[in-house]
Amino acid sequence: MTTPNAFVNPAYEKSSEDDNFPDKPADIIQKPEIQLDIEEAKSSEPKSILKILALTGSTLAFILTGGIFYNSGVLYVTFLEHFGADRGVTAWAGSVQLAMVFGAGPGAAALANRFSCYVAVISGGLLATLGLIISSFATDIYFLISSYGFMTGIGLGLVYAPAVMLMGKVFTTRKGLAIGIVVSGMSSGWLSYPFIMRILLDNYGWQICLRVLAAMTFVICICGVCMIPAERKTPPNTKRGLNVKIIRNPSFLLLCVAMMAYLFGLSVVSVHVPALGETLGFSVQQGSMLATIMGATSLLGRIFFGAIADVKKCNILVANAIAATCTGIPIMLYITSNSYAMLASFVGTYGFFSASFPTYVPLLVLEFVGIDKMVSGKGIAMFFGMFGVLLGGPTAGWLFDATQSYGPSFYFGGSMTLLGAVFSVVLWIVRACCTNTNTDAEKQEEGHRDEIN
Repeated sequence: MTTPNAFVNPAYEKSSEDDNFPDKPADIIQKPEIQLDIEEAKSSEPKSILKILALTGSTLAFILTGGIFYNSGVLYVTFLEHFGADRGVTAWAGSVQLAMVFGAGPGAAALANRFSCYVAVISGGLLATLGLIISSFATDIYFLISSYGFMTGIGLGLVYAPAVMLMGKVFTTRKGLAIGIVVSGMSSGWLSYPFIMRILLDNYGWQICLRVLAAMTFVICICGVCMIPAERKTPPNTKRGLNVKIIRNPSFLLLCVAMMAYLFGLSVVSVHVPALGETLGFSVQQGSMLATIMGATSLLGRIFFGAIADVKKCNILVANAIAATCTGIPIMLYITSNSYAMLASFVGTYGFFSASFPTYVPLLVLEFVGIDKMVSGKGIAMFFGMFGVLLGGPTAGWLFDATQSYGPSFYFGGSMTLLGAVFSVVLWIVRACCTNTNTDAEKQEEGHRDEIN
Protein backbone atom coordinates (compact mmCIF):
# COMPACT_ATOMS: atom_id res chain seq x y z
CA MET A 1 0.00 0.00 0.00
CA THR A 2 1.44 3.37 -0.96
CA THR A 3 1.59 6.17 1.53
CA PRO A 4 0.16 9.58 0.56
CA ASN A 5 2.82 12.16 -0.23
CA ALA A 6 1.59 14.35 2.57
CA PHE A 7 2.90 11.89 5.12
CA VAL A 8 6.22 11.29 3.32
CA ASN A 9 7.33 14.83 2.59
CA PRO A 10 6.66 17.53 5.22
CA ALA A 11 7.08 20.17 2.55
CA TYR A 12 4.29 18.66 0.52
CA GLU A 13 1.47 21.03 -0.45
CA LYS A 14 -2.01 19.63 -1.10
CA SER A 15 -3.13 19.55 -4.68
CA SER A 16 -6.56 20.68 -5.78
CA GLU A 17 -7.61 17.04 -5.97
CA ASP A 18 -6.73 16.52 -2.31
CA ASP A 19 -9.16 19.32 -1.38
CA ASN A 20 -11.97 16.91 -2.11
CA PHE A 21 -11.02 14.85 0.93
CA PRO A 22 -11.52 16.15 4.46
CA ASP A 23 -8.49 16.36 6.72
CA LYS A 24 -10.55 15.55 9.84
CA PRO A 25 -13.97 14.15 10.69
CA ALA A 26 -15.28 17.58 11.73
CA ASP A 27 -15.03 18.72 8.12
CA ILE A 28 -17.60 16.11 7.19
CA ILE A 29 -20.13 17.99 9.32
CA GLN A 30 -19.10 21.47 8.26
CA LYS A 31 -19.01 21.14 4.47
CA PRO A 32 -22.25 19.43 3.28
CA GLU A 33 -24.69 21.60 1.34
CA ILE A 34 -27.45 21.04 3.90
CA GLN A 35 -25.36 22.91 6.44
CA LEU A 36 -25.24 25.88 4.07
CA ASP A 37 -29.03 25.78 3.71
CA ILE A 38 -29.41 25.93 7.48
CA GLU A 39 -27.09 28.91 7.67
CA GLU A 40 -29.02 30.68 4.90
CA ALA A 41 -32.30 30.06 6.72
CA LYS A 42 -30.85 31.47 9.92
CA SER A 43 -29.49 34.51 8.12
CA SER A 44 -32.93 35.25 6.60
CA GLU A 45 -34.47 35.54 10.07
CA PRO A 46 -34.11 38.96 11.72
CA LYS A 47 -31.85 39.16 14.74
CA SER A 48 -33.40 39.68 18.16
CA ILE A 49 -32.42 43.34 18.31
CA LEU A 50 -34.11 43.98 14.95
CA LYS A 51 -37.25 42.18 16.13
CA ILE A 52 -37.35 44.32 19.27
CA LEU A 53 -36.86 47.45 17.17
CA ALA A 54 -39.75 46.48 14.88
CA LEU A 55 -41.93 45.57 17.88
CA THR A 56 -41.20 48.92 19.51
CA GLY A 57 -41.96 50.80 16.30
CA SER A 58 -45.25 48.97 15.74
CA THR A 59 -46.37 49.43 19.35
CA LEU A 60 -45.59 53.15 19.34
CA ALA A 61 -47.39 53.51 16.00
CA PHE A 62 -50.47 51.91 17.56
CA ILE A 63 -50.29 54.23 20.59
CA LEU A 64 -50.22 57.27 18.30
CA THR A 65 -52.96 55.85 16.07
CA GLY A 66 -55.24 54.80 18.93
CA GLY A 67 -54.86 58.15 20.67
CA ILE A 68 -56.61 59.88 17.78
CA PHE A 69 -58.76 56.96 16.63
CA TYR A 70 -60.59 56.48 19.94
CA ASN A 71 -60.74 60.07 21.21
CA SER A 72 -62.60 61.95 18.50
CA GLY A 73 -65.34 62.49 21.08
CA VAL A 74 -63.06 64.81 23.07
CA LEU A 75 -62.83 67.12 20.04
CA TYR A 76 -66.50 66.62 19.15
CA VAL A 77 -67.69 68.90 21.97
CA THR A 78 -65.33 71.68 20.84
CA PHE A 79 -66.36 71.30 17.19
CA LEU A 80 -70.01 71.61 18.22
CA GLU A 81 -69.35 74.91 19.98
CA HIS A 82 -67.07 76.39 17.31
CA PHE A 83 -68.86 75.51 14.07
CA GLY A 84 -72.42 75.68 15.39
CA ALA A 85 -73.68 72.77 13.27
CA ASP A 86 -76.18 70.26 14.62
CA ARG A 87 -74.96 67.14 16.38
CA GLY A 88 -75.78 64.79 13.51
CA VAL A 89 -73.66 66.71 10.99
CA THR A 90 -70.82 67.37 13.45
CA ALA A 91 -70.65 63.68 14.31
CA TRP A 92 -69.68 62.91 10.70
CA ALA A 93 -66.16 64.25 11.33
CA GLY A 94 -65.33 61.61 13.94
CA SER A 95 -67.45 58.84 12.42
CA VAL A 96 -65.94 59.24 8.95
CA GLN A 97 -62.47 59.06 10.47
CA LEU A 98 -63.35 55.85 12.33
CA ALA A 99 -64.93 54.44 9.18
CA MET A 100 -61.91 55.24 7.02
CA VAL A 101 -59.60 53.41 9.44
CA PHE A 102 -61.66 50.27 8.80
CA GLY A 103 -62.42 51.02 5.15
CA ALA A 104 -58.74 51.44 4.33
CA GLY A 105 -58.07 47.87 5.50
CA PRO A 106 -58.12 46.19 2.06
CA GLY A 107 -56.00 48.95 0.52
CA ALA A 108 -53.51 48.87 3.40
CA ALA A 109 -53.14 45.09 3.09
CA ALA A 110 -52.66 45.35 -0.68
CA LEU A 111 -50.05 48.11 -0.28
CA ALA A 112 -48.16 46.09 2.32
CA ASN A 113 -48.25 42.97 0.13
CA ARG A 114 -47.19 44.83 -3.00
CA PHE A 115 -44.37 46.85 -1.48
CA SER A 116 -43.78 46.38 2.26
CA CYS A 117 -45.36 47.02 5.64
CA TYR A 118 -43.02 49.89 6.43
CA VAL A 119 -43.92 51.67 3.17
CA ALA A 120 -47.61 51.49 4.15
CA VAL A 121 -46.91 52.73 7.69
CA ILE A 122 -44.72 55.65 6.58
CA SER A 123 -47.24 56.63 3.89
CA GLY A 124 -50.07 56.47 6.41
CA GLY A 125 -48.16 58.57 8.93
CA LEU A 126 -47.50 61.27 6.34
CA LEU A 127 -51.12 61.34 5.15
CA ALA A 128 -52.54 61.46 8.70
CA THR A 129 -50.12 64.25 9.65
CA LEU A 130 -51.09 66.27 6.59
CA GLY A 131 -54.78 65.71 7.33
CA LEU A 132 -54.46 67.06 10.88
CA ILE A 133 -52.48 70.11 9.75
CA ILE A 134 -55.05 70.97 7.07
CA SER A 135 -57.86 70.40 9.59
CA SER A 136 -56.43 73.10 11.85
CA PHE A 137 -57.32 75.64 9.13
CA ALA A 138 -60.91 74.40 8.68
CA THR A 139 -63.50 77.15 8.22
CA ASP A 140 -66.63 74.98 8.39
CA ILE A 141 -67.68 71.50 9.45
CA TYR A 142 -67.70 70.12 5.90
CA PHE A 143 -64.09 71.18 5.42
CA LEU A 144 -63.31 69.34 8.67
CA ILE A 145 -65.14 66.20 7.55
CA SER A 146 -62.97 66.08 4.42
CA SER A 147 -59.62 66.65 6.12
CA TYR A 148 -60.04 65.28 9.66
CA GLY A 149 -62.49 62.58 8.60
CA PHE A 150 -61.35 61.26 5.23
CA MET A 151 -57.68 62.25 4.96
CA THR A 152 -56.62 61.59 8.55
CA GLY A 153 -58.77 58.45 8.74
CA ILE A 154 -57.29 56.89 5.60
CA GLY A 155 -53.80 57.71 6.86
CA LEU A 156 -54.43 55.99 10.19
CA GLY A 157 -56.00 53.06 8.33
CA LEU A 158 -52.80 52.55 6.33
CA VAL A 159 -50.93 52.15 9.63
CA TYR A 160 -53.43 49.88 11.40
CA ALA A 161 -53.27 46.57 9.49
CA PRO A 162 -49.61 46.59 8.27
CA ALA A 163 -48.22 47.22 11.77
CA VAL A 164 -49.90 43.99 12.91
CA MET A 165 -49.06 42.08 9.72
CA LEU A 166 -45.37 42.85 10.23
CA MET A 167 -45.34 40.99 13.55
CA GLY A 168 -46.54 37.85 11.77
CA LYS A 169 -43.67 38.17 9.29
CA VAL A 170 -40.88 39.04 11.72
CA PHE A 171 -41.68 36.69 14.60
CA THR A 172 -41.47 32.98 13.84
CA THR A 173 -42.30 32.16 17.46
CA ARG A 174 -44.39 34.00 20.07
CA LYS A 175 -46.42 35.74 17.39
CA GLY A 176 -49.43 35.94 19.69
CA LEU A 177 -47.43 37.72 22.37
CA ALA A 178 -45.93 40.15 19.87
CA ILE A 179 -49.32 40.98 18.34
CA GLY A 180 -50.84 41.32 21.82
CA ILE A 181 -48.19 43.86 22.81
CA VAL A 182 -48.74 45.87 19.62
CA VAL A 183 -52.54 45.88 19.90
CA SER A 184 -52.35 46.97 23.55
CA GLY A 185 -50.79 50.17 22.23
CA MET A 186 -54.25 51.21 21.03
CA SER A 187 -55.57 51.16 24.59
CA SER A 188 -52.50 53.03 25.82
CA GLY A 189 -53.22 55.83 23.35
CA TRP A 190 -56.90 55.76 24.29
CA LEU A 191 -55.85 56.12 27.93
CA SER A 192 -53.27 58.91 27.60
CA TYR A 193 -54.47 61.21 24.81
CA PRO A 194 -57.53 62.73 26.57
CA PHE A 195 -55.21 64.38 29.12
CA ILE A 196 -53.03 65.88 26.39
CA MET A 197 -55.98 66.99 24.27
CA ARG A 198 -57.81 68.56 27.21
CA ILE A 199 -54.75 70.60 28.25
CA LEU A 200 -54.21 71.83 24.69
CA LEU A 201 -57.89 72.66 24.15
CA ASP A 202 -58.25 74.54 27.44
CA ASN A 203 -55.05 76.57 27.06
CA TYR A 204 -54.42 77.00 23.34
CA GLY A 205 -57.59 76.19 21.40
CA TRP A 206 -58.52 73.46 18.95
CA GLN A 207 -56.33 74.73 16.08
CA ILE A 208 -53.11 74.48 18.10
CA CYS A 209 -54.33 71.18 19.52
CA LEU A 210 -54.63 69.68 16.03
CA ARG A 211 -51.18 70.97 15.04
CA VAL A 212 -49.56 69.43 18.12
CA LEU A 213 -51.38 66.18 17.38
CA ALA A 214 -50.02 66.40 13.83
CA ALA A 215 -46.46 66.71 15.15
CA MET A 216 -47.01 63.68 17.38
CA THR A 217 -48.56 61.73 14.50
CA PHE A 218 -45.50 62.41 12.34
CA VAL A 219 -43.57 60.17 14.75
CA ILE A 220 -45.42 57.27 13.06
CA CYS A 221 -43.10 57.82 10.09
CA ILE A 222 -40.11 57.29 12.39
CA CYS A 223 -41.81 54.13 13.66
CA GLY A 224 -42.01 52.96 10.06
CA VAL A 225 -38.27 53.54 9.64
CA CYS A 226 -37.67 51.34 12.70
CA MET A 227 -39.42 48.50 10.87
CA ILE A 228 -37.15 48.59 7.80
CA PRO A 229 -34.15 46.53 9.04
CA ALA A 230 -36.30 43.68 10.37
CA GLU A 231 -38.62 43.50 7.37
CA ARG A 232 -35.73 43.50 4.89
CA LYS A 233 -34.39 40.42 6.67
CA THR A 234 -37.63 38.50 6.08
CA PRO A 235 -38.43 36.54 2.90
CA PRO A 236 -40.08 38.66 0.17
CA ASN A 237 -43.87 38.85 0.04
CA THR A 238 -45.89 36.66 -2.27
CA LYS A 239 -47.88 39.09 -4.41
CA ARG A 240 -51.54 38.35 -3.76
CA GLY A 241 -54.72 40.17 -4.56
CA LEU A 242 -57.87 40.47 -2.47
CA ASN A 243 -59.80 37.19 -2.45
CA VAL A 244 -63.46 38.29 -2.46
CA LYS A 245 -64.73 34.74 -2.98
CA ILE A 246 -64.51 34.13 0.76
CA ILE A 247 -67.73 36.14 1.14
CA ARG A 248 -69.48 32.99 -0.10
CA ASN A 249 -68.46 31.35 3.17
CA PRO A 250 -71.67 31.56 5.29
CA SER A 251 -69.82 31.60 8.62
CA PHE A 252 -67.50 34.37 7.50
CA LEU A 253 -70.36 36.44 6.04
CA LEU A 254 -72.38 36.13 9.25
CA LEU A 255 -69.32 37.22 11.23
CA CYS A 256 -69.01 40.32 9.01
CA VAL A 257 -72.66 41.22 9.60
CA ALA A 258 -72.22 40.74 13.36
CA MET A 259 -69.15 42.96 13.22
CA MET A 260 -71.07 45.69 11.40
CA ALA A 261 -73.81 45.74 14.06
CA TYR A 262 -71.30 45.62 16.91
CA LEU A 263 -69.25 48.54 15.59
CA PHE A 264 -72.37 50.68 15.22
CA GLY A 265 -72.51 50.83 19.01
CA LEU A 266 -68.76 51.44 19.27
CA SER A 267 -69.11 54.51 17.06
CA VAL A 268 -71.90 55.92 19.23
CA VAL A 269 -69.76 55.60 22.35
CA SER A 270 -66.50 56.88 20.84
CA VAL A 271 -68.11 60.03 19.42
CA HIS A 272 -70.76 60.94 21.99
CA VAL A 273 -69.70 59.82 25.49
CA PRO A 274 -67.89 63.09 26.42
CA ALA A 275 -70.90 65.09 25.18
CA LEU A 276 -73.22 62.79 27.13
CA GLY A 277 -71.30 63.65 30.30
CA GLU A 278 -72.01 67.34 29.73
CA THR A 279 -75.74 66.80 29.12
CA LEU A 280 -75.91 64.90 32.42
CA GLY A 281 -74.48 67.94 34.21
CA PHE A 282 -70.79 67.04 34.46
CA SER A 283 -67.90 69.30 33.45
CA VAL A 284 -66.00 69.16 30.16
CA GLN A 285 -62.98 67.80 32.02
CA GLN A 286 -65.07 65.04 33.57
CA GLY A 287 -66.47 64.20 30.15
CA SER A 288 -62.96 63.83 28.73
CA MET A 289 -61.97 61.70 31.72
CA LEU A 290 -64.57 59.13 30.66
CA ALA A 291 -62.49 58.40 27.55
CA THR A 292 -59.46 57.82 29.78
CA ILE A 293 -61.43 55.39 31.95
CA MET A 294 -62.48 53.44 28.86
CA GLY A 295 -58.87 53.28 27.68
CA ALA A 296 -57.61 52.00 31.04
CA THR A 297 -60.19 49.23 31.36
CA SER A 298 -59.77 48.33 27.68
CA LEU A 299 -56.07 47.74 28.29
CA LEU A 300 -56.91 45.33 31.12
CA GLY A 301 -59.56 43.68 28.94
CA ARG A 302 -57.15 42.99 26.10
CA ILE A 303 -54.81 41.20 28.48
CA PHE A 304 -57.68 39.20 29.99
CA PHE A 305 -59.37 38.16 26.75
CA GLY A 306 -56.03 37.37 25.16
CA ALA A 307 -55.32 34.96 28.02
CA ILE A 308 -58.80 33.42 27.75
CA ALA A 309 -58.31 32.85 24.01
CA ASP A 310 -55.25 30.68 24.73
CA VAL A 311 -57.27 28.28 26.93
CA LYS A 312 -57.76 25.11 24.90
CA LYS A 313 -61.33 24.46 26.06
CA CYS A 314 -62.44 28.03 25.36
CA ASN A 315 -65.11 28.33 22.65
CA ILE A 316 -64.24 31.70 21.12
CA LEU A 317 -67.68 32.12 19.52
CA VAL A 318 -69.42 31.69 22.87
CA ALA A 319 -66.91 33.93 24.63
CA ASN A 320 -67.37 36.57 21.93
CA ALA A 321 -71.17 36.46 22.26
CA ILE A 322 -71.00 36.82 26.06
CA ALA A 323 -68.52 39.69 25.82
CA ALA A 324 -70.63 41.47 23.17
CA THR A 325 -73.68 41.18 25.44
CA CYS A 326 -71.72 42.64 28.34
CA THR A 327 -70.60 45.44 26.00
CA GLY A 328 -74.09 46.36 24.79
CA ILE A 329 -75.89 46.42 28.15
CA PRO A 330 -73.72 49.19 29.72
CA ILE A 331 -74.27 51.39 26.64
CA MET A 332 -78.02 51.27 27.30
CA LEU A 333 -77.47 52.04 31.00
CA TYR A 334 -75.36 55.18 30.44
CA ILE A 335 -78.40 57.42 30.32
CA THR A 336 -79.72 56.11 33.66
CA SER A 337 -76.67 57.37 35.57
CA ASN A 338 -77.53 59.77 38.42
CA SER A 339 -73.92 60.24 39.55
CA TYR A 340 -70.51 60.49 37.95
CA ALA A 341 -69.33 57.36 39.76
CA MET A 342 -72.21 55.36 38.28
CA LEU A 343 -71.54 56.65 34.77
CA ALA A 344 -67.81 55.95 35.18
CA SER A 345 -68.56 52.37 36.27
CA PHE A 346 -70.74 51.77 33.20
CA VAL A 347 -68.10 53.32 30.93
CA GLY A 348 -65.37 51.21 32.54
CA THR A 349 -67.41 48.03 32.10
CA TYR A 350 -67.94 48.88 28.44
CA GLY A 351 -64.21 49.52 27.93
CA PHE A 352 -63.25 46.18 29.50
CA PHE A 353 -65.64 43.98 27.51
CA SER A 354 -65.25 45.89 24.25
CA ALA A 355 -61.62 44.75 24.29
CA SER A 356 -62.83 41.29 23.27
CA PHE A 357 -63.56 42.55 19.75
CA PRO A 358 -59.98 43.20 18.52
CA THR A 359 -58.85 39.99 20.23
CA TYR A 360 -61.43 37.49 18.98
CA VAL A 361 -62.33 38.72 15.49
CA PRO A 362 -58.89 37.96 13.94
CA LEU A 363 -58.98 34.49 15.50
CA LEU A 364 -62.46 33.82 14.13
CA VAL A 365 -61.47 35.06 10.67
CA LEU A 366 -58.49 32.71 10.78
CA GLU A 367 -60.74 29.81 11.81
CA PHE A 368 -63.32 30.46 9.08
CA VAL A 369 -61.13 31.23 6.03
CA GLY A 370 -57.74 29.71 6.87
CA ILE A 371 -54.24 31.11 7.08
CA ASP A 372 -53.82 31.55 3.31
CA LYS A 373 -56.82 33.89 3.10
CA MET A 374 -56.27 35.60 6.43
CA VAL A 375 -55.17 38.95 4.99
CA SER A 376 -58.12 39.08 2.58
CA GLY A 377 -60.49 37.99 5.34
CA LYS A 378 -59.33 40.69 7.72
CA GLY A 379 -59.53 43.36 5.02
CA ILE A 380 -63.07 42.40 3.98
CA ALA A 381 -64.24 42.13 7.61
CA MET A 382 -62.89 45.63 8.28
CA PHE A 383 -64.68 46.89 5.17
CA PHE A 384 -68.00 45.56 6.50
CA GLY A 385 -67.27 47.10 9.89
CA MET A 386 -66.77 50.45 8.19
CA PHE A 387 -70.51 50.79 7.53
CA GLY A 388 -71.41 50.27 11.19
CA VAL A 389 -68.81 52.81 12.33
CA LEU A 390 -69.84 55.28 9.63
CA LEU A 391 -73.53 55.28 10.57
CA GLY A 392 -73.38 54.97 14.37
CA GLY A 393 -72.17 58.43 15.36
CA PRO A 394 -74.33 60.50 12.96
CA THR A 395 -77.45 58.44 13.73
CA ALA A 396 -76.97 59.08 17.45
CA GLY A 397 -76.53 62.79 16.72
CA TRP A 398 -79.68 62.97 14.61
CA LEU A 399 -81.68 61.19 17.31
CA PHE A 400 -80.47 63.77 19.85
CA ASP A 401 -81.37 66.65 17.53
CA ALA A 402 -84.87 65.20 17.11
CA THR A 403 -85.52 64.42 20.79
CA GLN A 404 -83.08 66.72 22.64
CA SER A 405 -82.06 63.69 24.68
CA TYR A 406 -79.28 61.12 24.42
CA GLY A 407 -81.61 58.39 25.67
CA PRO A 408 -82.76 57.14 22.24
CA SER A 409 -79.21 57.44 20.88
CA PHE A 410 -77.61 55.17 23.46
CA TYR A 411 -80.55 52.78 23.65
CA PHE A 412 -80.30 52.30 19.89
CA GLY A 413 -76.49 52.01 19.98
CA GLY A 414 -76.63 49.41 22.75
CA SER A 415 -79.35 47.50 20.90
CA MET A 416 -77.19 47.28 17.78
CA THR A 417 -74.28 45.93 19.81
CA LEU A 418 -76.61 43.34 21.36
CA LEU A 419 -77.76 42.46 17.84
CA GLY A 420 -74.13 41.71 17.06
CA ALA A 421 -74.15 39.36 20.07
CA VAL A 422 -77.28 37.65 18.71
CA PHE A 423 -75.56 37.09 15.37
CA SER A 424 -72.62 35.57 17.25
CA VAL A 425 -74.98 33.15 19.02
CA VAL A 426 -76.63 32.21 15.72
CA LEU A 427 -73.19 31.67 14.22
CA TRP A 428 -72.23 29.42 17.13
CA ILE A 429 -75.43 27.35 16.73
CA VAL A 430 -74.93 27.01 12.97
CA ARG A 431 -71.31 25.95 13.42
CA ALA A 432 -72.27 23.47 16.15
CA CYS A 433 -75.02 21.93 13.98
CA CYS A 434 -72.68 21.66 11.00
CA THR A 435 -70.06 20.00 13.19
CA ASN A 436 -72.59 17.49 14.54
CA THR A 437 -73.89 16.78 11.02
CA ASN A 438 -70.38 16.16 9.76
CA THR A 439 -69.68 13.90 12.73
CA ASP A 440 -72.87 11.87 12.11
CA ALA A 441 -72.01 11.57 8.43
CA GLU A 442 -68.54 10.34 9.29
CA LYS A 443 -70.00 7.74 11.68
CA GLN A 444 -72.44 6.52 9.01
CA GLU A 445 -69.61 6.28 6.50
CA GLU A 446 -67.54 4.28 8.97
CA GLY A 447 -70.54 2.00 9.56
CA HIS A 448 -70.90 1.34 5.82
CA ARG A 449 -67.21 0.52 5.61
CA ASP A 450 -67.53 -1.95 8.49
CA GLU A 451 -70.48 -3.66 6.75
CA ILE A 452 -68.51 -3.95 3.52
CA ASN A 453 -65.52 -5.35 5.34
